[in-house]
Amino acid sequence: MASRLAPDDLPLPRSPVVAIVIAACTIAVIGRLDYATGSETSVVVLYLLPVALVAWTAGPVWAVLAALLCAALSLTSDLLVIETFRNPLVPYWNAAAQFSVFALFGLVLAALRSSIQRERIASHLDYLTGVANWRAFAEAAETELARTRRFGHPLTLVYTDCDDFKQVNDTKGHTEGDRILRLIAGALHETTREVDTVARLGGDEFVVLLPETGPDSAQRAVARMQDVVRRRMTEAGTGVTISIGSATFLRPPESLDELVRVADRMLYAAKSEGGDRAVRATED
Repeated sequence: MASRLAPDDLPLPRSPVVAIVIAACTIAVIGRLDYATGSETSVVVLYLLPVALVAWTAGPVWAVLAALLCAALSLTSDLLVIETFRNPLVPYWNAAAQFSVFALFGLVLAALRSSIQRERIASHLDYLTGVANWRAFAEAAETELARTRRFGHPLTLVYTDCDDFKQVNDTKGHTEGDRILRLIAGALHETTREVDTVARLGGDEFVVLLPETGPDSAQRAVARMQDVVRRRMTEAGTGVTISIGSATFLRPPESLDELVRVADRMLYAAKSEGGDRAVRATED
């Protein structure tokens, strides 16, 4: 299924500075064209193009400034081309009306982009814990798998699961269960780097994707996760523990399914040994 069009998917400059420079040059060209065509042909509608560019890329403030510049150039063109007006206020009224239309157009477009961005962010977050969801994890994992195949860097996936979490929900209620999940998510996020991805797959299962992480680094990372989670659970008085399975791939796994499957197998081994422990594997 094709994904929705996102703001960054459009063939536009990603740098606001570049977009502003391009828009300014375009406005100057349109202003010159407006003057050259005289009063017989109107090119005012072309001013919407640079306004749209800065509104989409640089935001509402720059959209209003671009609208003001467009209206000023249009006014200048009218004053230079048309020598007299029945009412001397007409060109200024026209410029004010053009500015209102340009600015409104830019503000609506900037608001639309902001709304699409918020929707895109929300669609990649777990509603309860605020960490990434399965969709975001899958996208990040596919990106890292491609990088691993290209550069040959190691890749580690950590898979965690609460021990006897169902008992917590049954005896203390789902509100307490939700609190514990948020604590675990926060603890995992606290131990990771900016390039890592912490995601909740559902229920009490979390994964942590560690790019460019070999066996030794993975072991230290898992130890940090265990320590921080235990400390947070003790401070919160929950008594909850987690089991951890991790898989480090020195060669690129064939697919996302293989990446998850090996880590899940290690998690199952940790649970089978009584829980509250970590089991890891290295695939070479």
